[in-house]
Amino acid sequence: LIALLGGILLITLLVIGASVFLFISASEQQAWQGRQGEAARYAGERVAAFMRIVQDSLSLVGLVRSDTLVEDSQILSDVLEQIPPLLEVVRLDERGRLIASGSRDLPVLANLFTIPQSTWFLQAKAGRPYLGGLEISTAKKPYMILAVPAADGGVVAGRLSMNMLWDVVADIEFGEAGQAYVVNQDGQIIAHTDPTVALSRSSLEGRPEMVALSEAPGYEWSGSYANFEGGQVVGVTAPVAGTDWVVLTELPQAEALATTRAASLLVGGGLLIFGVVMTWVASQFLRRLIARPLEKLSAGAERIGRGDLGHRIEIDRQDEVGQLASALTVSYTH
Repeated sequence: LIALLGGILLITLLVIGASVFLFISASEQQAWQGRQGEAARYAGERVAAFMRIVQDSLSLVGLVRSDTLVEDSQILSDVLEQIPPLLEVVRLDERGRLIASGSRDLPVLANLFTIPQSTWFLQAKAGRPYLGGLEISTAKKPYMILAVPAADGGVVAGRLSMNMLWDVVADIEFGEAGQAYVVNQDGQIIAHTDPTVALSRSSLEGRPEMVALSEAPGYEWSGSYANFEGGQVVGVTAPVAGTDWVVLTELPQAEALATTRAASLLVGGGLLIFGVVMTWVASQFLRRLIARPLEKLSAGAERIGRGDLGHRIEIDRQDEVGQLASALTVSYTH
């Protein structure tokens, strides 16, 4: 009977403990995903706003007459001054020939001999804005190329420093070990909390998380997975409007479920202690209620059976055990 009651109690406690664990785990993970989602959306909005400013500035340069740009080189200098991360601006005609240029450092775009065959030139010339991936200059400085169509059929291109994008990612804070990075549609990591990851040209192409977020509506996705560094993480994504970029925030599962583990230990320990105490109390109660009276009844019956007919079984109870003791005593006496 004690074993049966103990088994029932154990199953009950296991069900309660599992229910508490699942509830706390789901609540904690949902809370972290909410925080990560807010961080990712905020970063995406900042990057999108900045990229709009850069593209609008290049588009304005594309509206200026070519001869005006040639006569007044200060126009491009003013654009560079207003947008510090913009390192270089060039205006090209429809054949890819340089019309005007401005640069903060050694020119890169203005010195290219392959402009007419470049993807960025051909795409912008066809009327579609171009947003490139991470590039490394000969001076080991990371940059990316933006290009927009000009009003006269030519192209305006800019060379943008990646520091701004990296600073935005570095400012994303959530948890102790949370990290964030930006990937383009091809899966290339163009910005990361650790810049060396981006400089090493790491890619998520073909990875499960990249496949999942590319299939998610609006590139908004969340889930648990092993990231490209081999860590078990909880990830949340947010798109960067006006680009094919996605901000991805990751938090180690160990940190995301820290409260769950602590609560599990406390709840599990409490339930274990409760179960042990309740089992001991139940066993003592059953021993006092059933086992000891039955032991006394058995000993008394055995004594009477050996011929001590004057022996009375002293069980002062009105329940079934007491009635049985009285019946045995009366029966053996007569």
